[in-house]
Amino acid sequence: MNIKTIIAILSVLLLAAAPVLARQAAISGTVTDARTGETLPGATVLIEALQRGASTDLQGRYNLTNIPADVHTVRITYVGYKNQTRVVDVTGGTAVADFALEEDFLGLDEVVVVGYGTEQRANVSGSVGSLRMESIESVPLPTVENALQGRIAGVRVTQNSGAPGSAISIRVRGSSSISAGNDPLYVIDGVPVNQGNFSQIDATFGGQGINTLSDLNPDDVESIEVLKDASAAAIYGSRASNGVVLITTKRGSEGAPRIDFSAYYGTQHDYNRVNYLNADQYIEVYNESILNAFGLPDYFGYEDDDTANFVEVPAGTDTDWLDEVLRAAPIANTSISVSGGTDRTRYFVSGTSFIQDGIVRGFGYERLNGRINLDYQAFNNLTLGTNISLTRGVIERSRSDNTIYGPFANANAVPPVEPIYNEDGSYFNTLYANPVGLGRENEAEERTLRILGNTFASYRLADGLELRGSLGLDQYTLRSRLYDSPIVGLATGTGGAGTAANSFVTKITYESTLSFNRTYRDLHSVTGVVGGSYEDNVTETNSVSGSQFPNEFFRYLTSAATISSGSSAYTEWTLASLFSRVNYTFNDRYTLTMNVRTDGSSRFGEDNRYGFFPSASALWRIIDEPFMSRQEFLSDLRLRASYGITGNQFGIGNFASRGLWAGGSNYNDQPGTAPAQLANPDLKWETTNQFNIGTDFALFNQRLAFTFDYFIKKTDDLLLNRPVPRSTGFTSLTSNVGSMENRGYEVSVRAHILRGSLTDLRWTSELNIGTTQNEVTRLYQDEPINTGFASRIEVGQPLGVFYGYVTDGLFRTPDEVNSHAFQDQDTSPGDIRFRDLNGDGFITGLDRQIIGNPWPDFSGGFNNTFQFRGFDLSVFLEFVYGNDIFNANRLYTDAYGTFFDNHTKRALDRWTPDNPDASEPRAAWGDPNFNTRNSDRFIEDGSYLRIKNLILGYNLPGETITRFGFRSARIYLQAQNLHTFTNYSGFDPEVNYAGNTGVVRGTDFYTLPQARTLTAGINLGF
Repeated sequence: MNIKTIIAILSVLLLAAAPVLARQAAISGTVTDARTGETLPGATVLIEALQRGASTDLQGRYNLTNIPADVHTVRITYVGYKNQTRVVDVTGGTAVADFALEEDFLGLDEVVVVGYGTEQRANVSGSVGSLRMESIESVPLPTVENALQGRIAGVRVTQNSGAPGSAISIRVRGSSSISAGNDPLYVIDGVPVNQGNFSQIDATFGGQGINTLSDLNPDDVESIEVLKDASAAAIYGSRASNGVVLITTKRGSEGAPRIDFSAYYGTQHDYNRVNYLNADQYIEVYNESILNAFGLPDYFGYEDDDTANFVEVPAGTDTDWLDEVLRAAPIANTSISVSGGTDRTRYFVSGTSFIQDGIVRGFGYERLNGRINLDYQAFNNLTLGTNISLTRGVIERSRSDNTIYGPFANANAVPPVEPIYNEDGSYFNTLYANPVGLGRENEAEERTLRILGNTFASYRLADGLELRGSLGLDQYTLRSRLYDSPIVGLATGTGGAGTAANSFVTKITYESTLSFNRTYRDLHSVTGVVGGSYEDNVTETNSVSGSQFPNEFFRYLTSAATISSGSSAYTEWTLASLFSRVNYTFNDRYTLTMNVRTDGSSRFGEDNRYGFFPSASALWRIIDEPFMSRQEFLSDLRLRASYGITGNQFGIGNFASRGLWAGGSNYNDQPGTAPAQLANPDLKWETTNQFNIGTDFALFNQRLAFTFDYFIKKTDDLLLNRPVPRSTGFTSLTSNVGSMENRGYEVSVRAHILRGSLTDLRWTSELNIGTTQNEVTRLYQDEPINTGFASRIEVGQPLGVFYGYVTDGLFRTPDEVNSHAFQDQDTSPGDIRFRDLNGDGFITGLDRQIIGNPWPDFSGGFNNTFQFRGFDLSVFLEFVYGNDIFNANRLYTDAYGTFFDNHTKRALDRWTPDNPDASEPRAAWGDPNFNTRNSDRFIEDGSYLRIKNLILGYNLPGETITRFGFRSARIYLQAQNLHTFTNYSGFDPEVNYAGNTGVVRGTDFYTLPQARTLTAGINLGF
């Protein structure tokens, strides 16, 4: 072929291509509100067939360029509005297409993230609770878990304490397990993440452990979905019995760069402080106590009272220990993000700094977050992407809860007759360790570094058929340091003590899916996904401890004279899975969904290595039936039903089914091993069968919408440590024994009371209520289990009910003492009378019964949002009703005249011969009648209504902000935990000293309360 021929061929090709190159077109237009005519900035304009899109600017305008000249389907989406689709013909060049969107009060057109895919809200047949972060974007949120509190029916979030950075308990439709964990599975951008507490110094800090989830940045979150029923969650198989929380982070969209900046600063204060006795009142109670017990008068007295006292209190001493320990503490957050993109590349980049000091010295939390989310369309059919976040966190910890070495706990207990300092400036040696000294001298710190992300490739094989592969990594590094001073607290006898420990936790996830979406004859729609995944989980730990520090100024192990212990460990477990979901919809009215997952886990025995978890659900959109077309009362009516099976394998250890040997059994400087665990090859996962029926309906042209669900969850094969004969060399074996049941109702109501049609005032209310009834139906040999202070697991009762004696008032006269069942030989008038339940004439352990229930009758949230021109006001109420609290603080604060602990003002109404009608028992050293035994005396109503958030904001007018180059500008004032209405006598009714345990709930024992927070903030968009 000569050169002329080649040139001729190229010329022909260029001439043929010229019309194609010339046939490029554009689509532009404006997106507005159909009712008000106002432009809608930030709306998404998308041509799905080309995977091309753009966002509207501040004036609601968009422009799609380099579009092939053809007929295209253009789709407009905007949060809070119904999606709109239109066919636009651009064969003649540039076309103008304006869109007027109608408000979607029910959110039926919004896209909901489900397992391994998305669905339109109107077609979701399972029970899925959704939270859009724009609804709470101005609420200061330390963690992602805080965002869920009171916002979704059936999801109860409990902040066990006010310790910054501490773990939060989340229960989706109640507790389904005793020892295998009750937390939901968290999945971020499709990747299951590490969760739990990996601290190696946690054992000395009570129940307020840390959690890996505190590293997640709420500012990066776009939406949160909670999969509540088995139909929605079964696609996650063996880890879904407690629900699944799907978190989707923000992504960029085509258009000019958008810069968003937000910041707030505030202060935190304690509130509802418990009132304790002052020095004079304390001396009076204890003198009375010693006199009643031993006949010794004036045991306590002041140095200058001209009386020879056994204990001489320094003149003028009256220490308010709570006032000395509690403080105002700052909280601040600064966040900036940049997003945007071209027709091929889209990006979201963010950085956040969060700082929260505790209201008690020694507590605090700092976090730095960075994120990059990228999407790149390499070819028309191939999209590549990555999500990467980097987090550095620092948690300052101090002992709390069940301890005599915590600054807050001791501030409640230490008497007011003891000063803070000696005359030489050293710490006074108080009854328990000096609270002020503990907060200032001891240190505990958890430093985290976390890389969380995934990279993926998606290839469109054909219209409606897409292949996707991803690789996920969650690398969590935790460095713990503990220092106990030689001059105050736990380690004074050993010259100080310290520990340094490291935990390295790695989760690698491989995943591939094939998704499909096809419609036939405009009647039959089939969507779904099939895929497989493999997880590898590795945990490495090491630690070293030492003692004998030179003085309080040397605080690291290099200064320790004695290295007392050291250890290191490595553990690994894997999970291999196959899964699928198929949705079939007929005529946009009837939808059937089926999920199947098979999990293989290395944690279980050879005979039960694999588990099968199916589910099915159905949806009937009754509102679309022809017989509903003539009515105008209902604007939506749907009926849902589902059934499925899920599993649970959390919290049992990686080798629970195997017989183990352990090193460290050394003798005479020779290494040795010994059996460490019995084998159980039959061990398998807990299994939860769940049935759900629900309905969604709306009235009055979508002004009032309801969602109702009823569910039954039955869990079998509970993972428990059952007793074994001691002749085996062990006392227990992890086995599948026991059953449990949860059932309840969930109701969500959304009302648009004022839409702003006649005035500029808009008023929206949202109410959600959930109730769960729990019952333990079977245990090993049906033997009850006692744990905590007064918690009990018993067949026929809710999990963790309170168990103890029943009081019957006070003895008022000696005759009442003599005529009652025998309690103690020293029982006297003024002591508590306990009921003889079995009628044997003696008060013994056989006279105990169930005395309380930590689980509420119902809980939920109520949010009201008002908008008037540029102003907005949001009032969010959280409520819990019908639960009991065991106030274990009162075991000491109400032991009048015993232990030398201080007492609350309740002691002023104690029984004396001069006050025979008192409500409180007498003061008597040693508590001879055992008035402080576990009884209903310490059971209190834990119900509360809390003004959780109150926010007043103002959006600056558009003509003002554009003058300064802003896209948007908002300032606001916010109050969190503004006031709590409750009958509980403690600091905070939302409390649990045992932290995130499955059984011990609702017990208060010197737990740090939540703070009231007042903040001011600003949001700017460029």
